[in-house]
Amino acid sequence: MSLIYNRRVRKLLDLLKEKELDGVIIMDSSTIFYFTGTDAPQAFILGVDQQEPILLSSLLEFYRARDEKHIGNVYGFSRDSSFADKFKNIFIGDFNKSVSKIIKKSIGESKKIGLVAKNISCSSYNKLKEALGFEPVNLWEDISYMRTIKDEYEISLLKKSINITERVLEKTIEYLKTGITEAEIVGFIQNEFRKNNSLDAFFPIVAFGEHSKHPHAVPSLRKLRRGDLVKIDIGARHMGYCADITRTFVYGHASEKQRRLINIVLEAQENAISSIVDSMKASMIDLAARDIFRKYGLAEFFIHSLGHGVGVDVHESPYIASTSKDIIVDGMVFTIEPGLYIDGFGGIRIEDMIYVKNGKPIPLTSFKKVIEID
Repeated sequence: MSLIYNRRVRKLLDLLKEKELDGVIIMDSSTIFYFTGTDAPQAFILGVDQQEPILLSSLLEFYRARDEKHIGNVYGFSRDSSFADKFKNIFIGDFNKSVSKIIKKSIGESKKIGLVAKNISCSSYNKLKEALGFEPVNLWEDISYMRTIKDEYEISLLKKSINITERVLEKTIEYLKTGITEAEIVGFIQNEFRKNNSLDAFFPIVAFGEHSKHPHAVPSLRKLRRGDLVKIDIGARHMGYCADITRTFVYGHASEKQRRLINIVLEAQENAISSIVDSMKASMIDLAARDIFRKYGLAEFFIHSLGHGVGVDVHESPYIASTSKDIIVDGMVFTIEPGLYIDGFGGIRIEDMIYVKNGKPIPLTSFKKVIEID
């Protein structure tokens, strides 16, 4: 297992040398997991001349970081000096001062350090910069791109998460009955994930009837009725990797309008998937779906982007959107999820995960696409 993480760290070292940087500080938990196998540390610090990265953790997560990591040396930090004699590897001081000490000790007085911190606040960034004494170089886009190219190990984990998700989705459909609430279905889904040693990749979306018009509907006490649209968007997180799949169908007999719109969404998805080739702009895939909706005069009801990458995070690069600058290459995994959301009627979304291999789109999800379920 450590070979996988060593390989990723070597790629990171190559990137640092290419960028003429002496080291990097990673403060994004998902990226720390990507390089180490644990999201417990608050920081991952690596110098170009280091053999092993340093993982900096609060004492609260110190043992978890030590027990879960596949690579690196774990150090703790605490403002309480009484812990100095109880922990072998510990820095006394706050987080930012501890990071600065590690940089000076392991990398030296360099002022050419990269930073990966996707959601850092202005206040936190300024405190870190003050502790370092210089402005770090933003490496988020470079590392984000590195994570988009999935290796075979990652594909195997994604397939496991998808397999669990599709089994749970099948059981969920069987569990449907007249009078059951959206909230009850969510509880059932979450319980089934846990039976399969998984967590939610995101809070399940379950919406009946007109409530399905909300792309991210919050499950309510709305009861299921015959003839309702049923939208279910779920994903398991298994061994750190996510799945994401959506199906929309009618509970009972579909009306002519319901049937027509579901078929249009399916056509939009098929057109988008069939358009995928190596080295194309992600924005062109989005356009392929919108072209179908324009053909039927429905473009105004497709109100979100077509898809997103999936991996350690359920939403990551590449982004399949009209404004995306991403280029599709082999190894990427992303969703294709066109939808129509009509006030007074409801919403329809069909979502599948696609893997690009040898320049061709390979569906990773294979759950049935039907219009009616009794």
